[in-house]
Amino acid sequence: MKIYKTFLLFLLTLFFQHHLIAQQLEEVNSNIEQPYGLLVNGDDLFVGGHVSGIFRLSITQQPPFEDEYITGGPAFGFREIVYLDETLYANVDVSINDDREGKIFKIDISGESAVVTDFITGLDDPRGLALNGNDLYIAHDGKIEKTDITDSTHRLTTVVAEGFFSSTPSFLEIHNGFLYISDKDANVSKVDLATTNLPATPTVVLENPGAPYGLAFKDNHIFVVLSADEESGTSRIVRYNLTDLSAGATELVGGLTTPRGITFDGDYLYIAEESPSKVSRINISTLSSASFEVNNRNIEAHPIPAKKQITISGADQETDYEIYDLKGQKIDAGTLSDNKKIDVQKLTTGSYILKFDKKKPIQILKKTKPLGQF
Repeated sequence: MKIYKTFLLFLLTLFFQHHLIAQQLEEVNSNIEQPYGLLVNGDDLFVGGHVSGIFRLSITQQPPFEDEYITGGPAFGFREIVYLDETLYANVDVSINDDREGKIFKIDISGESAVVTDFITGLDDPRGLALNGNDLYIAHDGKIEKTDITDSTHRLTTVVAEGFFSSTPSFLEIHNGFLYISDKDANVSKVDLATTNLPATPTVVLENPGAPYGLAFKDNHIFVVLSADEESGTSRIVRYNLTDLSAGATELVGGLTTPRGITFDGDYLYIAEESPSKVSRINISTLSSASFEVNNRNIEAHPIPAKKQITISGADQETDYEIYDLKGQKIDAGTLSDNKKIDVQKLTTGSYILKFDKKKPIQILKKTKPLGQF
């Protein structure tokens, strides 16, 4: 009986920890109107305001962060920002820009005041931006093109991908030699930056995950902003394990309104919500999963606690599992299916013990609200 008392103490502590997740979503700034793109460089967080300009926040201070205006305003709606050598490159929303022209601005921030120049003009609704060395990737007009920023002609010289997307990709991110592409009406896909066969046909990474917007990477995971779903009517941020995408998504933050850009600084995930106008952050090290070893394989179970199902990463499909209550009574058993998920909807709210192949048990929880909605 003592072992179960130990489990119970651990479980109650973990359950309390998850109730604090909503409080751990810290608001760091609410002064920037319609924040959209985010960029961390050193101790600075740059924010592109969709109708307000570009701002810099010092992330070394305690929230809320004071904002320093750099450039822009109501006539210039910025979406994405990239940085290289004291220079920002930012795209301007054609629907906000006074002269109705999509363009990329070059913004020198090395001096006391920013020096803004047109870098590329005549674009059709530029959205996603990514920088790899001197190669600037730009999503516009339903395709992705690139240019060398050291080229004095400032011309888009290469079509990287086209004819594949349902709309102009909203966000671009580079990770481990691949350009990842967020197509808000369809998929998350990628293009190998080493390929010379251009324009390339992107490889689908996540098929129709649910209106993807911002992308970010940490360790071996991809983090994705998903727009409002039909069930909850709110938006969320989910995480996928890049080595086991078939395991599905783990919801990290729910109940958001219009999240757009996300970015990391250490364990802090920064989130821009266009409406209401605010930038928040959450320490993802406080969001729990359980890791353990079965037959010399590292297995991860998440989310803990769970509402509908637990996703298992790293296990074989034929792995057997058992679920016990805290009295030691077995109440469910089965074998992992192809999607590597364990359905817990039929369990009543409470604390349980999960075992795989009769090995060392781990502790799980069933609760009534989705993670992040309290």
